[in-house]
Amino acid sequence: MRNPFLCALILLFLPTTLTAADFIADVASADCTKTRLSLDFFSTQVQPSLAVRLTPTRTSGQTVLTSATRTGDGRYLSPVLVMPFAEYRVEAIDPGTQQVIGRDVLDTALIVTVLARKSLRTPVQVRREPRLADTPRPAGTVHIQPNYDRGASRLHIILVNDAGVFLDQYFGKPVPLWESRPISAFNVYALGAQYYPNGTCRAIPLRSAD
Repeated sequence: MRNPFLCALILLFLPTTLTAADFIADVASADCTKTRLSLDFFSTQVQPSLAVRLTPTRTSGQTVLTSATRTGDGRYLSPVLVMPFAEYRVEAIDPGTQQVIGRDVLDTALIVTVLARKSLRTPVQVRREPRLADTPRPAGTVHIQPNYDRGASRLHIILVNDAGVFLDQYFGKPVPLWESRPISAFNVYALGAQYYPNGTCRAIPLRSAD
């Protein structure tokens, strides 16, 4: 979560009129690997709802359009979103004027991985190798076999290291075998979710195919 003392310090140097910098985007809790945005403005906003645009900054992924509704504490919360983890440029848009009234950059991979681990089963270790001091490991792919239900329509598989840091992901239609990009971590863990057409989700059993 963002540091409230830092936010207060920044507020002292902000102009009294709203600019696209008077705004912080964060992630609220959600089930499985879903993302739910929490939007906070330094100045008071009276709109009951906002339009929100999320644009990937480092990949060629699709732009996500959603909304956010004002809550009793002044924050705006989006509905739960099922989308890949990535760094996004988050823009809050006034639905009346269509002007961008808030802009931030949010890396959901750094935050949602932690939230996902709270609601999914214990990550499965899919690579275990002794770590030799000062000896880097050559990068190599990891092969994962997901044991998904026949009715599942989408899988989201996440790979993390010992510290829970995001390494790679698969987000798409169910597949019997997934090969990750080359990864140099000595120890790799897998966790993930399967999604159904009605929007529900559950943890998915995973195992190494290496």
